[in-house]
Amino acid sequence: MTNVSFIKEAGLSLVYENTEKGISSRIHPDLVIAADGANSGIRKLMFPELETPYAGYLTWRGVVSEKDVTEETIKFLYNIAFRYHLEGSYIVGYVFVFLPDFESGLIVA
Repeated sequence: MTNVSFIKEAGLSLVYENTEKGISSRIHPDLVIAADGANSGIRKLMFPELETPYAGYLTWRGVVSEKDVTEETIKFLYNIAFRYHLEGSYIVGYVFVFLPDFESGLIVA
């Protein structure tokens, strides 16, 4: 996406570029969902003066395949989420029902 705008009379307008063909197209959607992360390019297009200061925290994530976890651990964690508070931080744990297939990049049951 290279441009997004809203004009009351015309509504939303999105311009995006097909990088393979080198051509730009414009669409007029009813809704745009900008789910492109903390350093959102869409946010920068919509609100170029908006500053997003560092929030003061860091997130670490990890995923373990079910086959690598003992049955006892699976039974303990099933249907719960937990949070441990530490000085200046905390740990959150929960079970994913579906895990990604890391080779294909797909979500599998």
